[in-house]
Amino acid sequence: MAFTNFYIQSGASDLNAGSTTAAAASLTYAGGTFVRATGVFTVASGNPVADGVVVDDWISIYTTAGATTTTFVGKCTARTATTITVSTTVVMGLATSVSEAAGATTAKVGGAWASEIVLAATGLGTFTVPASTKVNIKQATYTIVASRTISMAGTTAFPIWFSGYNTTPGDLDADITNSLAKPIFAFDAGLLFNSTGEYQIWSSLSVTGNRSGAFWQVTQSTVQILRCRSENTSSNAAAYAFDASGCFVAYCWFKTPITATTNGVIEISLTTHFLGSVFEGGGKAGVNMATQPCQFRQCIFLNNTGHGILATTGGIVAMECTFKSPTGDGIRWSGTPSAATVAKVTGCLFVQCGGYGINNASGANSANVHRACNDFYLNTSGDENGFGDSPAFFGQTDSSQVVTSATDMTPVVGSNARGKGFPSVFEGGGALGSQSNPGQNIGAVHEAAGGVAVLAGDGIGLVSG
Repeated sequence: MAFTNFYIQSGASDLNAGSTTAAAASLTYAGGTFVRATGVFTVASGNPVADGVVVDDWISIYTTAGATTTTFVGKCTARTATTITVSTTVVMGLATSVSEAAGATTAKVGGAWASEIVLAATGLGTFTVPASTKVNIKQATYTIVASRTISMAGTTAFPIWFSGYNTTPGDLDADITNSLAKPIFAFDAGLLFNSTGEYQIWSSLSVTGNRSGAFWQVTQSTVQILRCRSENTSSNAAAYAFDASGCFVAYCWFKTPITATTNGVIEISLTTHFLGSVFEGGGKAGVNMATQPCQFRQCIFLNNTGHGILATTGGIVAMECTFKSPTGDGIRWSGTPSAATVAKVTGCLFVQCGGYGINNASGANSANVHRACNDFYLNTSGDENGFGDSPAFFGQTDSSQVVTSATDMTPVVGSNARGKGFPSVFEGGGALGSQSNPGQNIGAVHEAAGGVAVLAGDGIGLVSG
């Protein structure tokens, strides 16, 4: 993949160019003079050619006085014995942030950044990347003492990817066993993590905070969040871990305390797609949504106070999900599900819900929710409510505990939920009609080759060996 790589690692310097894994820049030129329009930096001493500066090196240029974070990084296009010329287009940050006063600037060649500060407004700030860009974040705990808004943006052709790694860039992206530690962004109490740039990708990162209200907000529908963890530990009623605005979320884990009674573990304000993710705790719901149609596939809703998914009239699509021990319903519509949005619940497992498994609580029966191939166990109020004569196809129940433990959602051997998924035989006649589908479990956790049960094919969270 043709990504331009940058690096963040503890112990480096936010004044570096960020383009190598070394903690220090390979070269530093203090007391120089910069011209914004041409990108020419004139050194006060030294010889860039003899010192080893080469075309395509990334150069950090910043105003020396009081600087703690670079505000401009550009790619070297030429160098002489006295000057370094950086591109005016292949850049990160803004050249206008750098002083043009004689002797007022410093240039650094290469070196990693030290923290996320360089990504925020006091560092490189708001800009659109000139090429596909990957910021590799090495495993460490980064203590964050101010709210952070990451507004760097990509495009459809050139995304910007913030990727956690353990020891070697890319190792967490390939870690199917989930055995390697992720980097942690640990926010001080009251702080907000805000992702506002378009075409951002976030992967293999753990973020923790303690904030009344939203903790991690994503405001663009073009953002992707993969294998990340977000926990808001605030006991305030208004706390929630993630605010989704139409993005795509895969193999992630979200948690808030049960004292967070105003919102769900996450809130949804635009159509959002979730795959293989876990929503734990919360004082109102695992996911709190209104009228937006949202999709959940192979997700787990665990120990939610209130409901697993709570909607007004929105089009919930839940496929192969597990709902375990909410105090209310597994899925609940408070208003009549809208005919204008697709609503379907298929292949899901509802275990010990404090209310119904699936509940249209509007008071008016509705045929607007397609239900098929679901399995139910010991739901206090019953399995379904509010659908009148609208049939649910291929439903089944279990008569004894269906999951392995309170923290392991693997269906137990012998349960209907394990190995009795649908279809067991495909229709169509001939060879196709005779093909069977053995071993398909109902719910989010499926049996893989070798008898190991995994969540949605990933090693995140609730796994048994």
